[in-house]
Amino acid sequence: MTKVTIPLAQVHKFDVQEVGGKALPLGTLVTNHINVPKGFVILASVLSDIRTSDGLDKKIDSLLTELRDSKMKNVDSVSQSLRKVLEELKIPHHIESAISAAFQELNTDYVAVRSSASCEDQENHSWAGEFDTYTFVNAGGLMQHIKKCWASLYTSRALMYANKHNLPFANDMAVLVQQMINSDVSGVCFTKDPSSDDSNLIVIEAIWGLGELLVHGDVTPDRYWIDKKKGIILDIEVGSQNKNLNSYKGEKLQKNIIRKEQKNQKLTGEAIMTVAKTASKIEKIMQASQDIEWSFFGKHLYIFQTRPITGSNPS
Repeated sequence: MTKVTIPLAQVHKFDVQEVGGKALPLGTLVTNHINVPKGFVILASVLSDIRTSDGLDKKIDSLLTELRDSKMKNVDSVSQSLRKVLEELKIPHHIESAISAAFQELNTDYVAVRSSASCEDQENHSWAGEFDTYTFVNAGGLMQHIKKCWASLYTSRALMYANKHNLPFANDMAVLVQQMINSDVSGVCFTKDPSSDDSNLIVIEAIWGLGELLVHGDVTPDRYWIDKKKGIILDIEVGSQNKNLNSYKGEKLQKNIIRKEQKNQKLTGEAIMTVAKTASKIEKIMQASQDIEWSFFGKHLYIFQTRPITGSNPS
């Protein structure tokens, strides 16, 4: 029987076409003893096989041709039709059983279900934010959210991104399923300063709670600048954070932060250097400047994603 899932620890044995651009770097980090939330990958061939066996490829190709011929004028309606095709597809029993078994091995109540298309997180085109991620998914919602993740290949924004950059429409996707971390502090880290292009500067952004508020630009983060060669903190800019997002029993809860605590620093000096040193290790492993997503839960630092910094703007 064709392989359905592989643990993150084995991802480095596969190529980007099978595990996708988000999972492959994480698998490399795992083999280099960087702390990544445990998880597994549903191989890209799973979606490909389901679509072929159900005869859906012809329907999808026809809709994409229609979209190109219309010069993207009907992108929203075509996107809706394409997403419906994938969200309503039937996952064969043997595939569903293999995914459920892999989920059980994680021994966790909640997971993140994340896109890992082969085109994602590449040096020339990152496709950052074009496909969907779902957080705090339980066993009962796993299969439906995997299908939603597949369907995000055809969001309007992903289709428009491909057209804008004169790229083929993304058409294959592995899915990364990882233990959900209820972050105390989270953020991003650039192993060179994205504004000045200085490769000796590490820049860290940090907020309290889950990173979604930072990704969506809803709060102002702390910013820390670290001299890579000297291993010292050069500057600290504390942001004022008025709200916080965390989870209680799988439900995301947004809370207001009392005024006198809004301007408190998010990371201690020791924690800042822990992130910076880990980021430097990752840069050496990946042999390129990196844009890294991280979080602390208790004293444990987790790495969620690493990708090459594309140009002067990492997004």
